[in-house]
Amino acid sequence: MKTLASAGMCVWAVMAVIAADTPYMKGKRFAAGDYTGGRVCIVEADGKISWEQKAPSCDDLWILPGGSILFNTGHGVKEVAMDGKVLFEYQSVSEIYAVQRLANGNTFVGECSSGRLLELAPDGKTVKSLSLLPEGQKGGHSFMRNARVLKNGNYLVTLCGQKTVAEYAPDGKEAWTFKVPGGVPHSVQRLANGNTLIACGDRGEPGLLEVSPGGEIVWKVDNSDLPGRPLKFLTGFQKLPNGNVLISNWLGHGKFGTAPHLLEITPEKKVVWTYADHRAFKTIAAVGVFAEGGEPLCGEERFAVLARTPMTDTHVYPQGTVKLRYRSAFDGKEDWALFTPGDTNRNTVVYLHGSFSSGDQIFTRKDVRAFWLTRILKGRHPLLSINMRGTSYMSPAATRDLTDLLDACRGTYGLGRVVLLGGSGGASSAMAYACVHPERVDGVIAMGMCDIVARLDFARKSSLPVLQKLAATVFAAYGGTPEELPEVYRQRSVLAQADRLTMPIILTMGEKDALIPVAETRKIAAALKRHPAFRYVEIPGGNHDSAVWVDVDLEAVRVREPETRAR
Repeated sequence: MKTLASAGMCVWAVMAVIAADTPYMKGKRFAAGDYTGGRVCIVEADGKISWEQKAPSCDDLWILPGGSILFNTGHGVKEVAMDGKVLFEYQSVSEIYAVQRLANGNTFVGECSSGRLLELAPDGKTVKSLSLLPEGQKGGHSFMRNARVLKNGNYLVTLCGQKTVAEYAPDGKEAWTFKVPGGVPHSVQRLANGNTLIACGDRGEPGLLEVSPGGEIVWKVDNSDLPGRPLKFLTGFQKLPNGNVLISNWLGHGKFGTAPHLLEITPEKKVVWTYADHRAFKTIAAVGVFAEGGEPLCGEERFAVLARTPMTDTHVYPQGTVKLRYRSAFDGKEDWALFTPGDTNRNTVVYLHGSFSSGDQIFTRKDVRAFWLTRILKGRHPLLSINMRGTSYMSPAATRDLTDLLDACRGTYGLGRVVLLGGSGGASSAMAYACVHPERVDGVIAMGMCDIVARLDFARKSSLPVLQKLAATVFAAYGGTPEELPEVYRQRSVLAQADRLTMPIILTMGEKDALIPVAETRKIAAALKRHPAFRYVEIPGGNHDSAVWVDVDLEAVRVREPETRAR
């Protein structure tokens, strides 16, 4: 049994068979809500608590892009950044045990005792409200626990007191119900396969159930499957990328210190990892796992390359080019990339297309093809050209996709060093990714860009419709503006992350670029000039496209032609 333990921890020796699977949670960083202890904390891989906030009756939490934590506080919800700044807050006279950040940037709240399902704008105003109870009737403490907004707009709710899980349409009509046969339902998730996963507490057998749309229990785990009967009251859970489930095991109702707080369980019903620190925590009721770089780990979705299709039009695509269609681990959406093989001992060029273009730009835009594709092929560089969810400017979703895609291509094609190449929007994306994951980037060639915050501010204030459209498109991809999501944008800001950018970087810019303010580009040049591997080339009188035609040695990541003007 693999158990996370450190000084002062009570190590719980669950007598379970060790699964052949490698535990996902070993060495992972996670956030946990202590219902009885009244706080939410971040636990590092070594078991030490690095961050905490007061959170009475914390029963639900989310790690958000940028690393802030959204959680309930008994009679309210809060979003708090790593520096302690409160980014969002809502208070109610009702008990609240359910919260969720929606894709549109609004926040969903499930009010237990009032029986209301609310959608709140970033300013806290109610934009949608659905009451599950007749007017004037109160639900009390046990009416509702966890609730979620589904992709179809319906609401999935655990009606704790009724031992029922129900799905409601936006107009309040029941779309699906399931009477839970075991303990009281606490948390719920609609899976990608259409089934529903339900965590059950006491007042019956605690366990985890997977239920089909027809109401059939297709999988379950309870104490009859686990030696030592460790399950006491299952609350929050998270599906992990390896297919396992991480479960929080609430130890209230007289069970303090009697079992692990967290268990990682395989589909074969084997416990492969536990966490128990009864000095630090009393009753963990909610858990969320961090992915690499402080981003939230996806839910049940796992990154998967769904198809590799050879590109048969050799007039457009070099021999051996394949289209990779993949499913994102971030949200389950599908996207694609194009891969052209080369010498894996040479730098792999990752091409990031410009605004309102797509992943085939380097093959189909004649001038880019003639200049850059020719050089890549002559240098025998492997080429990965990604679609990047369209014009996303390396949003959290695109960042996660590129990370997973690189890992997949390394495993399949044996790729080594990675150089990011992009112009305009692709340059902004390349630098943004380097800011978030400098450890994964061996060089950047950014042709025509400035800091992402300055670029978008310039665009939204511009009188040019194309720039206004650009700002709106990127804000939608990020799920909010820099004012609404400051930490997410700060992570991708070259000016904020200049000290992290120590890899070779070539930045080029046209002096008379009308779409990007050159004064802002010069700020980047000034911030990075102390790095010996940084070069800035400004083309006198050059326009927006001029930055693209600077000849670069893609292996050495250096300018071949003499700089017209270097700073």
